[in-house]
Amino acid sequence: MGKGKKLGWSMLRWIDHLNEAFAYIVIIFILVIVASVTYDVIGRYFFNAPTFWSTQLSEWLLCGTVFLAAGYALSIDAHVRVDVIYSRFSIRNQAIIELATSFIFFAFTGALLWGGGIMAWEAIKQGETSANLTVPWPMILVLWTIPVGTALLVLQGIARFIRNILIIRGEGS
Repeated sequence: MGKGKKLGWSMLRWIDHLNEAFAYIVIIFILVIVASVTYDVIGRYFFNAPTFWSTQLSEWLLCGTVFLAAGYALSIDAHVRVDVIYSRFSIRNQAIIELATSFIFFAFTGALLWGGGIMAWEAIKQGETSANLTVPWPMILVLWTIPVGTALLVLQGIARFIRNILIIRGEGS
């Protein structure tokens, strides 16, 4: 294998590892959600002292979980599709189908990246805070996950696109 091919494969593996690293961040988010909700339930039902921050924290971390885990989900082929038909095709034909429909993926993620980036930038510029009067947290704490998570998804989509080309050419699997 030539130096260029090795560099290409190592770049694809780097994208996979980057998304895997963010999957570990998502695991931490989920653990914090579980702890927060448990704390709120115990406070509410045993001490009649509900929290006002737990629900918002859980919602924000769930948003972060969805966006930051999307690239990893793509890397392990966990996104939803009509597998009943798709799974009957050969690996090469699956790659052809993915390449033919990839424009939809890149159009959607491009729009999401653009819109999410604008929302995050506006939140920073305006110092936007949440509507929670008890804890008016800066909105950038959640909004950053949209452009970052979408960028990770786009990177993984590019890696998948390249791998599909290599499969069609008979150079990958």
